[in-house]
Amino acid sequence: MANPIDNVMQGVYAYLLAAYQSSTGSSSALLAFEPSGIPISNAMFVLPGTSTVSNDMGTEQVSELANFLPNIANGMVGSTDRSVDGFYGLMLDAQPSPGTDPDSFAIVKATAKQLFEPTLNTFELPNYPYHPIFANPVDWYDETNTQNWTTYSSGQTTGTAGDGTSGTPPASTPPPPIIAPISWHVLMPVSDAIVVQDRYFSASSEAIARPLLRPDFMIAHPMERALTPAAALPQMATASSAFIPNRFSMSQFALALHLQTASTAAQPVVSAAPSVSFEYCLVTLQRRWLSEAFLGSPGWYLNGYLSGSLSTGATPEPSAAFDAVPTAFIVIQNLKIHAQWSQADTQAMQSSSGIGPFSLASQSFDAASGTLSCGGMQIIGWVCERQPLLPPQSDPSLVPVTSTGVPAATTATSVAASSSSSTATASSSTSASVASTGTAVAPPANTSA
Repeated sequence: MANPIDNVMQGVYAYLLAAYQSSTGSSSALLAFEPSGIPISNAMFVLPGTSTVSNDMGTEQVSELANFLPNIANGMVGSTDRSVDGFYGLMLDAQPSPGTDPDSFAIVKATAKQLFEPTLNTFELPNYPYHPIFANPVDWYDETNTQNWTTYSSGQTTGTAGDGTSGTPPASTPPPPIIAPISWHVLMPVSDAIVVQDRYFSASSEAIARPLLRPDFMIAHPMERALTPAAALPQMATASSAFIPNRFSMSQFALALHLQTASTAAQPVVSAAPSVSFEYCLVTLQRRWLSEAFLGSPGWYLNGYLSGSLSTGATPEPSAAFDAVPTAFIVIQNLKIHAQWSQADTQAMQSSSGIGPFSLASQSFDAASGTLSCGGMQIIGWVCERQPLLPPQSDPSLVPVTSTGVPAATTATSVAASSSSSTATASSSTSASVASTGTAVAPPANTSA
């Protein structure tokens, strides 16, 4: 029998995914919750050296945060060092397959490359270009703009928009996956916890300033243990004390929170009659530099790669690197979780950084009404669109020839099923990829901000 809180979150999942499908007309999207919400504040979007909140700064932050290819399992998203623009740049080295009109393909490829060339420069590092990802609404981080927010409560099938009108009803509610059980993220004592202290995350007045680090560097060099004596830190590394947003990189902040959540102890939620309510904003993402016409073109291959090595185009849950690309995220505010709380849950919430996909930073608890509240904004999940079979054709040099002299139809999946070939991978920051034959393939350049 499912835990009551798990049933509630299945409903949240189905509602939010259907809301996206209804607003975009998509039929291939899937939703993945964050391991724990990413707290957001307006301070993240202030231009360096000023007190001005800027939509341009918002574009820079979103472009870094959303430029990732996630691992998705059981309705949850996992961090990776794979970038969207890195893999896409790799695919722009495509060659026309035998039988494809080379002139027609050359036009499609040249158009895609032309779209990929323009970049923007970061404010703090002017010589550091990135491919912009534009968010809609552009001021999604403005908690006071009521037009951006829709109210949700457990069991709803329609939302209530901030202007008082009824939200768009979901066109259809697809059967959601069985998401991971909802649990408390109970923090360890600070002596054992991962604590980040620098210009981005302040756990005490002795925070250490250091240059901005790229996400790929931070993955290669895991977060340090506590950087100041334990006596200078709070007794418990709570989300509200260990990770205070100042002016920082949202991508690095998200990585730090993933590391923190991974270091917590999962404790099941056992209280009866739970319900959830919040205001949400569905933020859609646009990559003007990514050509769907090129990705959907059937007549090309990549040197050293089998068909389907980067995107299977069919598996129920993403397994290849480019199977699912983030196209939207869900940000919420004014979270309220009501339940007939058990003693165990009441104790757990006091030492937890989150519950399920929700962050408990700046939490408050009303024992009389049994309401756990978090007023601030937080990103709780990502909507990803499934990609077509990529590359659509295999490198002819890797395809075995049958006894009739005709090349066999070969994909990465069929080879994996029949032999122990290695998986071709690519990364914006790691070593050269290796194709199924073991042939080294140059990795894509890391162009993410």
